Amino acid sequence: MDSIRILVRRLENYPAEWPLPSYATPGSAAVDLRNAGPAFVLPPLGRRLVPTGLAIALPPGTEAQIRPRSGLALRRGIRVVTHERGLRRETLHLTVDEILQT
Repeated sequence: MDSIRILVRRLENYPAEWPLPSYATPGSAAVDLRNAGPAFVLPPLGRRLVPTGLAIALPPGTEAQIRPRSGLALRRGIRVVTHERGLRRETLHLTVDEILQT
């Protein structure tokens, strides 16, 4: 597989003690991002942008997808976000809780 160079910038809200995201195991398809903002509880059908504390610059013809782990998506209804090449500001997760409470 060809490697792709992605420029990553730590922003002021990215905790200094956190390492940059990396692949957890050989063969991993993605890296884990964390919430660099305050903790919160997402109500049913709630939506929120979650700061990562990182800004990324992608090469032409690429995109980055922020997606939940499969179990979280199944249990909590969290959606995918696409980060396109032109964006160089903070990367944010959009979380949407689609579970209806009955």
